[in-house]
Amino acid sequence: MSEKDNIQSTSLTPTHGTAKQVFIPSIIPKIKKEKEVFWVKHLLDKTQKNYRKVSSNFDDSHGNHDVIIDFDKNTIGVQVTELTYELERARKNIKQKYIKDIIKEVLAKNITTEDKILVNIFFPAKNTKKPTTVKIKTVVDSVIDELQKFTTDISKELSFGKISIQQAKEGQLYVPCAGNIGFDVNFDQVPRSLPFYKEVIDLIVEKKSKSKSEWLLIWSLDFWRDKHWLEKEIVDYVKKSFDSTSFKEVYFVESMDGERFFQANLKISKIK
Repeated sequence: MSEKDNIQSTSLTPTHGTAKQVFIPSIIPKIKKEKEVFWVKHLLDKTQKNYRKVSSNFDDSHGNHDVIIDFDKNTIGVQVTELTYELERARKNIKQKYIKDIIKEVLAKNITTEDKILVNIFFPAKNTKKPTTVKIKTVVDSVIDELQKFTTDISKELSFGKISIQQAKEGQLYVPCAGNIGFDVNFDQVPRSLPFYKEVIDLIVEKKSKSKSEWLLIWSLDFWRDKHWLEKEIVDYVKKSFDSTSFKEVYFVESMDGERFFQANLKISKIK
């Protein structure tokens, strides 16, 4: 067991402040097939491999190639997969929808305020893919009840969890808003750890065990958050895990999203 097996990391999202919020456009395609071609092209360009054409495979089912590379004298099939924490991603999507539904209800009730107010909603820990079953109406009714008598910052325990309401005296709200009222929802955070990454890598090995491709490209836009303390351990584990697989070449390609950020942080590790 590694000494880092019992260490975990989490991420925080700013909700408000005085600094001007900066929006950095994504350079990653949204469509899956275009995204796969995008990563393969960057792999080839970074490793200075000469190729004639990179194209998406029409039929990528049953272990078939995701991407096909045409070289001058041969053709290579590539499987492309992402290293990410699916549970964390699922919770993020649930959170976005939950906040959207709350705002819809608040706007329908025409609740307004001249001051900028931040409402934080906390739910108790549930380590499941569905972190809460509390109905939107229950939350909104409680929030509105507290907003109508709001005079100073409060933190209050309720039947479904806890709400915190505070006046944002300076700066902007960085969360979705209904007028001047910003909302943030907090499920129990799912910490990232070395065992978590190992679990994800094991799953990739299992999923790609019947692949017909010669190459495998594993990409990540999340790994930068933990590479400062886990990079060697993760790369070593990927090398060990894919050593006996049928792939002739395996690459780990990672970076940060956003113009200039992507190019400056693009890194490629040849695993096999």
